[in-house]
Order: sequence, then C-alpha cells, then structure tokens
Amino acid sequence: MRYSLFILLFFLLYKSPAQTLYFYTDGPPYPPGFWRIELDNCEICPAFSPDIAYAGGQTNDQLRGAVLLPDGDLVTLRGVGSVNDPAGGFLRYNPPSPTRILTQYGPVTYQGVCSSPSGTIYLSTETTLYTFDPTNNTVTTVGNYPAALSVIYIFFQNGTMYGLGNYTGSSAAIFQINPSNPSLSTQVGLTNPGFYHPTTASNGLTYGYVGLTGTPPFGFYQLSAPSGTLTPICVPPVPPPYFFGIGSVRALTVSPPTQSSVELPCLCLALTAEPLNQSLNVCEPNEALVPFGNNAQPDFNDIVRYILYTNPNNPMGSILQQNTSPNFNFSPPIQTNTPYYVAQVIGNSLNGNVDPADPCIALSDPTLLTWRPKPTLSALTTTAGELCPGACATLSIELTGTPPFAYSWQVQQGNNVITPLQVVFNVPGNQSNFQACVPSNAAPGTTNVVICGILDNYCGNP
Repeated sequence: MRYSLFILLFFLLYKSPAQTLYFYTDGPPYPPGFWRIELDNCEICPAFSPDIAYAGGQTNDQLRGAVLLPDGDLVTLRGVGSVNDPAGGFLRYNPPSPTRILTQYGPVTYQGVCSSPSGTIYLSTETTLYTFDPTNNTVTTVGNYPAALSVIYIFFQNGTMYGLGNYTGSSAAIFQINPSNPSLSTQVGLTNPGFYHPTTASNGLTYGYVGLTGTPPFGFYQLSAPSGTLTPICVPPVPPPYFFGIGSVRALTVSPPTQSSVELPCLCLALTAEPLNQSLNVCEPNEALVPFGNNAQPDFNDIVRYILYTNPNNPMGSILQQNTSPNFNFSPPIQTNTPYYVAQVIGNSLNGNVDPADPCIALSDPTLLTWRPKPTLSALTTTAGELCPGACATLSIELTGTPPFAYSWQVQQGNNVITPLQVVFNVPGNQSNFQACVPSNAAPGTTNVVICGILDNYCGNP
C-alpha cells in the first residue's frame, strides 16, 4: 500500500547551518497533520494539524507546493480538487493556526511556487510563469516557457531563477529561467528525475526530495544548480516504507520564522531486532555470543549497541558491558550461576556508546544469560586397599555443578590402560558410587582408577 506524504515548511528554527523542514501527511505511518524534520539530525517531530486534509469533506487537496509569505502566511498549491470543487488554485494559512484564511479554487493547476530574493512570489504551471500579489491574492501572467518545455518546479539559487522539468521526450533537466521573459529559458544541466520540490533556504542552500520515481536512496538532498549535483542530507538507512512511508513529496519550502510554534516531543522511529533465544547458558570462562535478528532499523543519527546488564527494571542504569556486537566476556565482576540480561539498544551516540539520556532509546527484549561453572569431582574413597586379580571395589566420588552428571573412568597401571573406558550416565545428585575391578590377568602392582572427564547439565570438564 502506498501513502502520500506532503512536505510543507512554514517555520525555520534557525541553527546555522542546520535547517528545519515541515511536511504534511494524511495517514500512516504518521497521524494526519504537520510534522517537522530537523536536517542536522534528521529527527521527525510533530508540529500541528491544519484543515488541509479532506477540504470540503470530499477529498484531499493534493498539495503541490508551498511558500511562506513576507507577512508570515503560508500559501499552498492545490492539485486535484474535491467532487464539488475544481482542481487547482491555492490555500492560505496564518501558521501556527490550523484554519485556512483563504481558499482559491482553480482556474489553473499550479506546479511550482517560490519566492525571489527581492520577495516577489512566483507561481508556475507546466507552460506558464506567473507572479502572485499577497496583498490582494491576485495572480498575473508573466509569460510562457519555450515550446515543448514542461516546467514542474521553480526556485532561486544565488540570485538566479531555475526550473526543473524536461523537453518532450527528454530526461529531467535543470533550466535557467528569465523571470522577466520566460520564453528565453535555456537548459543548463541534468538531474535525478525523481528529485522533487527544490527550495532554497535562508542559508543559501537548496533542498529537495528524491522519491520512488527517482534513483535510490530516497530522502532529502541538497541540490547544486546548475550542475544538478545532489548531496544526501537525510537519507533513510533502508528504503521506504521505513521512515517516511512514502515515495513522493507534494510540497517543500524553507523560510525564516515569523511566528513561534509549540515544540512537541519528536517521533521515535528506531526499531530493534529481537534476540533469537530467550535464555542462554555459557560455560565459564568462554565468551558469550548472543544471537539477534538482522532487521534493526536505526534512526538517522542512531547507533546500534548490545548491552549486558543486571537489572531488568533499569537496563541503562545497570550496564556491565556495551559492545558493537553481541559478544560478551567472562570477566570481573561477572560471576557464575548469576542471571544477566543482554539486549540490543539503539539511540544517540555519546562517546561511542548509546546516550542513556536519549528520550528515543529503543531497547529489545532481553536474553537471559548465565555463565555456568565447569563441573568438578573429588574422590570420597581414595584407596580400596589390596585387591586380588579379578576382585572389585566400590568407589565413591562427590560432584559439583548442575545435575544430572555424566562421567567416564578407566583403570590404569602406570601408563597402561588395563580396563576400557567406562561411562556413567544420568547421575541425579552430587554423589555417585561405581564399581571398579582389577582384571584377572593384571600384573602385580599399583592399580589406579582415573576419572577421564565429567559433564553436568551445562558444561564439560575433560
């Protein structure tokens, strides 16, 4: 399923050289309304909810562009109209108020809008350039573009007016536009055909969006005209639907603020991968490798780490180890038979680790990790006295570890094995008796019973 995303900027919270963009969406993954994206860290935060969606109660106004006027009003272009209203025209707002103060339907469908360095507002259809007078909301025709030239978006960069469009049958191109006589417009470069809504900010940089009709990766870019060079600014680590949930942007603009808006908490977008095991036992002193899925989705400025911690009610406050991979060492203060927890954590970086103060920390479900001690045994019967060939003796051993146990033994004379390896399985407790016999053909001398290895429920000790 594909969702439309409309990006509108009506305030700039200026942080040189960072910029703030505002977008409007009418559905998932975000609730309908305006959202802002901070280009310095690519965080998305809610702004406000105007009445743009479903104008007249019929259908969405299909925004095609937006510009902030000198008086602080916001003008947005309309594409498809409602059942009862013609297409085209524009809407006017006084942000942050969500209520429109002007609705102008038709008579043409504008594709682009921008403000010149001198403050003149320009509108554009695919064929014609116009000026807009915000004092009386009138539109005046400037002139037509060259024949067969279709201009979609217009913007200024370094005092020069440019347009994005194409000649019939040709690739997407950048055109230098003469704002006094648009019929003299000329092509100066090529660009990504899916680059939408270029707009120049107060820092002199031009931003836009590359969507599904363009060449991935999708996201926000800086445009250098007239070469058409695009530099990624906020590009999701994975393609849509993650992050934006869309492939097209309907409107984008940046301008200095004229009014303040309420700053609301930013949207937390990171998604962790989940562990593949609910619990894991590792024999000390071995390193623990805790497997996780590979579908983590960090936000733009996030890092992914794996933490070993002690308190499930306070993971970030009880971290013993934090690593770039889910590998953990058995080292002090870690002890055997003590439960620890391992989780994947995603958040902002602080000295190479996840910042515990990040309000958007994402934490996976934990794996319960326990290091187990190697089992040991000690002989309760250290000697069976003198035995004749063919005689047997019952020996007792004490086991430490986690039952059930298994162990192996054999009888030796010196370095010679005189009784094949014997294995005792499923010892339920910490003490075991077994019977060892001296072979009937054994030579006189000292005979030893040698324990060769021991296993408990978790570990082995050869």
